Amino acid sequence: MYRNIETIAEYILDHQPGAPAEVRLLRNVFQLPDTDPRLCEATKRLTTNPKVNDLLSHQEYNGSWGRFHSMDSHIYKKYPTTETAIMRIACLGLSSSHTAVAKLCEYCSELYLNKIPFPDPQERNPRWSVGIRMFIAGSIAQLNPVLDVVINEATFWSTIASEVFSDSGYSLQSELRVFSHLLGEKVNFQYLHLNGRYQAQLLAINAQNNPEASWIDPYLRWCFSLNLGLGYLGVALSPPKLVSPRYMDLWLWSHEILSCFQSHWSVLASPALSWLWDQRDDDGLWDFGKTKGYCQAFNITDKNCPIPPSKVEWSLRVLRLLRITMT
Repeated sequence: MYRNIETIAEYILDHQPGAPAEVRLLRNVFQLPDTDPRLCEATKRLTTNPKVNDLLSHQEYNGSWGRFHSMDSHIYKKYPTTETAIMRIACLGLSSSHTAVAKLCEYCSELYLNKIPFPDPQERNPRWSVGIRMFIAGSIAQLNPVLDVVINEATFWSTIASEVFSDSGYSLQSELRVFSHLLGEKVNFQYLHLNGRYQAQLLAINAQNNPEASWIDPYLRWCFSLNLGLGYLGVALSPPKLVSPRYMDLWLWSHEILSCFQSHWSVLASPALSWLWDQRDDDGLWDFGKTKGYCQAFNITDKNCPIPPSKVEWSLRVLRLLRITMT
């Protein structure tokens, strides 16, 4: 299959999809080192890419994009939160060494360490102090998984996971006990539930550093068993019965997060990936329809590329997932 994946990726590259798509294909599918001349040249062209420059033009002096997690519904902003900008940065192929991304990482570190105030309105519940650290680290982990605050938060959540999961699987009583200790008796932990997308992102980082940890397989089996998959995304991880742009975006997003567990994920995701491979169109690409601007993964293709943008952008996401199964 890998040879076919490479061929599909080369087909897209031959049609000049623009620097963001090229960087992601070269880095994620061909897995070229940052020193490779082909990747270096594509990365250099990111600096003049209009979509990259549009995003960076909205960055504030402190490295953020304003509020971090919750948007201000009274003000229109193209990038309503720093979380939104982080997702867009990842989709545009910018690395942690980029000046703007480095500044963002510094901002997130200071925010996490409580050196500067969190920009969102405070929630009046015991979850908030734990939640904001989770939001910060779980978001910036997409860009810099080795950042000290990310490693620290990943260790925190892996400690909880090791108490909640055993060879026999998930224990609700154990999770209730852990969060009761953290937050106080009879507190509803809601978005701190271990299947949340932020927690999954952080747990995956810890799993990469500790691949033999006993909680990993039962944690993933539990996530795959849930009817609504990962928290905040809310779709099952099994092959979709409903194929719509919104559903497929959330479904792929869920697998993109869990794919960071690498081989542990590949085994459980095998039926879903087989289904995904069979969804190629006559050109050998993937196209689940046009989105309506709600997802940062789209609108990155050069306007002169002859391949429809939706085909390029869906295919980028699918190819990355399929490539992980080959490692």
